[in-house]
Amino acid sequence: MLCPVHCQCWEDCGEGLISLLPHSRESAVLAAVADMVAKDSRVLDLDPLYLSQELVMFGYFADEDPPSLENVGKAQDLIREIER
Repeated sequence: MLCPVHCQCWEDCGEGLISLLPHSRESAVLAAVADMVAKDSRVLDLDPLYLSQELVMFGYFADEDPPSLENVGKAQDLIREIER
């Protein structure tokens, strides 16, 4: 399981692909989406708008700084490609 984005320690304890990425907004969104997918694979089928809202609702991102739809969609696409 990946370290949650909001704990800010994932540079030290991240696993797999996430630990190989430089710390950036895109990698933070990827880490959050990957964590949610680990809990429920149906996350990959959600519309990026709804997934972005859920990422805020579950505390991965602040209400005033939600992930962009583009980053969420890219994260979903990348995870789908890896799972193939």
